[in-house]
Amino acid sequence: MPRQELCGAATLGRLVQLLASPRHSLAQPAARVLARTCAGGPQQDAAAAAGAVPALVQLLRSGERGQQEAAVAALAALTDGNERVRLLCLVGGAEDGAIS
Repeated sequence: MPRQELCGAATLGRLVQLLASPRHSLAQPAARVLARTCAGGPQQDAAAAAGAVPALVQLLRSGERGQQEAAVAALAALTDGNERVRLLCLVGGAEDGAIS
């Protein structure tokens, strides 16, 4: 599947849902897909607009180690060279109490 299709609103919305899935085995692969496909300005902005940042911050707070590592990789990809998404991470994390 081309990167543009993976970063479409419907697909990103589904990936964000999987990050919060009660089936913990789905969150880690969803975060890895975000990390691999959403690098670059338009993809980063689309993932942020779909709600990926708060979902990834929550995964950092409550996930298992592998999920946390995948969430860190996804957040790194989403924020690389994108000041707007980086600020969203800081504000979102502070509001959630994840960053003090």
